[in-house]
Amino acid sequence: MAFAFIRPPEEWATGGEPMTGPQGGKLRYMAAIRSLDIPFVSRANHNGQNVTKAEASTLIGMIKDGVRPSMEYLDSLGRLPFLFAPPPHPRYWHDRHGEPSAEQIAWIIHLSTRRGIPMDLIQGALADISHGQASLLIGRLRRNGYIRNKADRNARFVKLVRAAKEELPRPIKVEEDASEDKMADVASDSEANYGEVSAEVKVED
Repeated sequence: MAFAFIRPPEEWATGGEPMTGPQGGKLRYMAAIRSLDIPFVSRANHNGQNVTKAEASTLIGMIKDGVRPSMEYLDSLGRLPFLFAPPPHPRYWHDRHGEPSAEQIAWIIHLSTRRGIPMDLIQGALADISHGQASLLIGRLRRNGYIRNKADRNARFVKLVRAAKEELPRPIKVEEDASEDKMADVASDSEANYGEVSAEVKVED
């Protein structure tokens, strides 16, 4: 089935339910052939992790796409405080405007180069992308297949990047330097006005 017809895990109504047996079996198989240590499938107590269907699906997709997850990433799965809750959209993540993870960057590069996107275009997309935007872009890249025409696929990539950034825009930052300069100008004007008033009062005396 084409990726364009697969709903992303964050949109699954049952995405917050526990990882299924087939998903666990798939991860055990992938871990064995890729020499990966996935604690929640290799240990009897599941490493105290309650991995969900959505998390397992995302991890399977990541490994299948050639991205090797770090131990920190693997240990972070299954730590949601509420079980059986649908996974939240990236806009609700507390670190949505933070920097993208190493796994996200590697995944975007892998998916993009596999689709024939030049590295300079990929680097431009990664230059100012946030953690939440990277997640949205990965989902869009996985749902869009290879486009034969170079100009069309590059234009499509730019469109996907723009859509991800527009769906979850970064907050507008107030330039601290500009604010400090403005405050300094206000202070200077106040001092100047005070000096003029003082001089006028002195003349009248």
